[in-house]
Formats: sequence, C-alpha cells, structure tokens
Amino acid sequence: MNLKTYSVIVIGGGPCGLITAREIAKAGLDVLVLEEHKEIGRPQHCAGLVSLRCLKELRIANLHKIVLNRIKRAKVHFPNGTTWEIRSPRINALVIDRIAFDKELYREALDVGAQVLTSCRALKINVKNDYVKILALYNDNKVIFKSRLLVLSEGLCRRITKSILRVESKPLIGIQEDYGDCSIDFLDEDNVDIYLDKKLSRRFFGWAIPLGNKIVRIGLASDKNIGERFSNFKDIDDVRVKIEGASRIRVMSGLINIDGPLKRFVQKRRVVLVGDAAGQNKLTTGGGLYYGGLGAIMLGEAIIRYFEYKEPLSALYERRWYSIFGREIRIGRVFRNFFDTLSNADLIKIGDECDEIVRELVSSSSFDFHASALTRAGIKLLFKLIKNLDSDIYKGILIRFLLSFIR
Repeated sequence: MNLKTYSVIVIGGGPCGLITAREIAKAGLDVLVLEEHKEIGRPQHCAGLVSLRCLKELRIANLHKIVLNRIKRAKVHFPNGTTWEIRSPRINALVIDRIAFDKELYREALDVGAQVLTSCRALKINVKNDYVKILALYNDNKVIFKSRLLVLSEGLCRRITKSILRVESKPLIGIQEDYGDCSIDFLDEDNVDIYLDKKLSRRFFGWAIPLGNKIVRIGLASDKNIGERFSNFKDIDDVRVKIEGASRIRVMSGLINIDGPLKRFVQKRRVVLVGDAAGQNKLTTGGGLYYGGLGAIMLGEAIIRYFEYKEPLSALYERRWYSIFGREIRIGRVFRNFFDTLSNADLIKIGDECDEIVRELVSSSSFDFHASALTRAGIKLLFKLIKNLDSDIYKGILIRFLLSFIR
C-alpha cells in the first residue's frame, strides 16, 4: 500500500459515498472509498421505500434489478383502532432491494475508475494545510492514507464527524424484521401500513411494507427502550395477523435522523459531509436516499469544479443543497415539533375528526417534497382548531401547534 495523495478519499461505502465517488471518478479524478464492512450493502438498515423520481435523479441505470414492489395505497392506524385508508395516484412508491441497490452503485463507481477498499475502518483524521491524513485499520493492519479533500459519508454513527464538530441531536433507533410465507389474505401487496402510538414511539411510528412474494417487512423506531417497544408493536392485532404463521427471514437495525441537517457541510476547508452524516434526511420520515443522494451528486459536481476552477465548495454544494431543500426543512421542522408534543388523546382526536385534512395532504403531496402540502394542511388544521375552541382538547392541540412555530 503506497502513500500517494489521492484527490479525494470518501469514508463510507453506502449509497451517498458511492454516488459521490462515482460522480468524481467520471471526471478522471482519483478517488478512494474506505468501507469498514466486509461487503457493500451489508448490514442492511434502510426500509427501502423510495420514489421513482429518486431513482431517476440519482441516475440509477438498472432499475429492474433492484425494484421488489410498488406501493399505491397507505393505511394509517391510530391508537384507538381508527384507520384511514388513503388511495392516491401520488402514492407511487417503490420498494427496493437495498443490498442490490448498494451493489449496483458499487459497480457503477468501479466502472468509472473509483477504488473501493472494504474491511477498512477509518480511525482518526488529521487536517493539514494542504491535505488530510487518515489513519485506518485495513485487514487488521494500521494504514495511513492522504487526500486533498476528505468526504465523510459514514452515516449516523458519526464517529469521525464528532471528532471535528459538535453534534447535539441524537438519532432514533430502529428495528426491522422480514417475514416470509405470509398469508396473502392479510397482506395487501400494494399497501403500506403506518402505526401511530405514542406508547410505542414518542417521535416516530411503526410500519409494515410488503416486499412482494408474500414477504412483509415490519419495523419501529423510537428514542428509547426499542427492544421492549418493538416486542409490544408485534403484539398489535393488525401486525400480529400479518406475521402469524410466517417465518422470520432476517432482523435489521439502524439509526434514523428526524432532527434535520447540520448547519455546515464543509468543515476545516478540506472536509465535507454528505448523506446521513450531514443530516440530509426528511424530518417527517427520516428518509435520506433522495436528500442525501442528490446531495452526493451536487457534491461530486462541486468537487470537480473545485479542482478545475478553485471555486468554493460551500457555494457550489452547501448553499445549492439548501436552496433546494431549505424550505422543506423549515416547514418540516414545524410539523416535527408539533407531532413530537402530541399525546395519544390528541392523535385519537385528530384521527376521528381531521381525516379530510390529511387525505387532501396526501393526495396533493409528492413523495419527496412535502412543504406545500404541509402548509395547506396546517392552515386548514389551524382554522378547524380555532372553530372548536369550546373543546379543551382542541385548545390543547392549538397551543401545541402554535408553539411548534417558535421552538
């Protein structure tokens, strides 16, 4: 292993790291990806629900290799058993094989000249005036790498990220299980189920996603006691029926960010964050493939211009990303603050009496951009709350809703 200075080293061989490497390598720059796990795509963390728009804009060529199922309907379950069934042409999501997806990006990166080392864990970085030095453990041997720019795409573990800046938000912990041979009588092949219950998750929800071929993926994310709460989640009647008599195929766990992005993606002039490490996730669902993947493409293009024309990365990448997603983040944060304060009693009231607002929200919202639909739904909810101020529970929801704007 020589000590050449690479143009760019990427720490993390997940989707955002590989997309960044792919875009840089296309321009002929030498880029090295360091991935701590033995195999790209494993272990799997993501639920795998994305939009067709996401895959197209991320420039994924072989879609037929990774798509497992299409989702056209959503069913929302409330703590008291109330259920909303929502059908909309805009609910047009794809369930993808995340392992195959990552491996396809890996192949694309290699095809254009990127180098990828697996079983290579970055331990420490040292930012110099002209380069960054990375100490890594590669096949149980300590190795030093050098690069002119370093991209951190290490996910929400943020081990290296936390060594160079303070990160205050704490991600949720999620658990998923896949079950095979499920009874088709109870498994709608094109319907995703969302379960709202503050006793199970104060800030998030549970889910059931059909993968096709009588396989269902169930999951829950919470800020504490995830093992106990996931066990309770599987005892919900609707969930239990889905997996009763089925065989468990795999168990997965991971971290979910719903607190928004970091303020700065460019650190110490030569270190740049992308994807989950930068907090490029939706505040509503925690999804990061679109926000982070598009960020990776922007970063790749910015790095190319940085080397060709010495243009600043902050303008080409950071400001550009915020110009596209900033409004989504600001409005998403308001509704995130609002949801976090609701009790089960509040959810039940909303579930019983506000279904027309949410149905319109879903029917007018795109999978990847929620701000406009959330704004319209928020205005209608505000008027409904004001009209029902004689009800104490409506008063409480109104106060929480107004306070969410100033938190």
